[in-house]
Amino acid sequence: MARLDRAAGLTGARYGRDHRADVSLRVIADHVRSGTMMVADGIRPGNEGRGYVLRRILRRSIRNLRLLGGQDAGLMHELTAVAVAAMGEQYPELVRTAANIHAVIDAEEESFLQTLRTGTAIFDTAVAETKGSGRSALAGDQAFKLHDTYGFPIDLTLEMAAEQGLQVDETGFRRLMQEQRDRAKKDARDKKTGNLDVSVLDSLLTGAGGRVDFTGYTDVTGEARLVGLLINGASAQAAGEGAEVEVVLDRTPFYAEGGGQLADHGVIRFATAPSSRSTTSSRRCRD
Repeated sequence: MARLDRAAGLTGARYGRDHRADVSLRVIADHVRSGTMMVADGIRPGNEGRGYVLRRILRRSIRNLRLLGGQDAGLMHELTAVAVAAMGEQYPELVRTAANIHAVIDAEEESFLQTLRTGTAIFDTAVAETKGSGRSALAGDQAFKLHDTYGFPIDLTLEMAAEQGLQVDETGFRRLMQEQRDRAKKDARDKKTGNLDVSVLDSLLTGAGGRVDFTGYTDVTGEARLVGLLINGASAQAAGEGAEVEVVLDRTPFYAEGGGQLADHGVIRFATAPSSRSTTSSRRCRD
């Protein structure tokens, strides 16, 4: 197999002498072929779905090259070239898109080598601390730090830990990952509502019959009743000059941001006092 022979030549390993080295050579040969085909099909390395599968395939190849002694950058480029040459007759699109395939795989190799250089040093320190304390498992917070700070996927940490005769506290890792996801969801909700406690809106809308009537499908101007004011997310009875406020109306022609569309912009004019009906006028800014 051309890829296996080339991987052996690049690393100085010889197939058939050592079982672990043989496994690494087979992993490299198989993963380079699969990665090349995936990139040719338009898949790009990423953190989700098939992009994540491609990223793991490429990164596992790179790490096995280094385990066999291949420390130089550009090894994946040479192996990809061998894969393209070997399969190009049956899959001519590989030859046509070879430059793009190389660009994608080369970039992933460069990125992961930097991750390995930094993360491996942190991993080695964590292993030494774990063994020094007599524990048999890498702590969940250490695995999480490797993932969150240094880009080490948990399956890579599991694999490297097993090579050191250690387990990993996956339960602790998963708990920290879930806490991170929960924080991200909360931050997203807060950003959407401007950190507003929506219960404040609920109480204000009670005075508007529990809803705001949208009239923008037919009108761009109209009269509305001021239901409430919000300052910094809290209900207020009045606002001073220069204050940034949010207003709640019983009806509006303003289209809210949503579905990829921009929110409308316009003006609100009070007829006499804030307690009276006001005139609203929106300007369409939809994309």
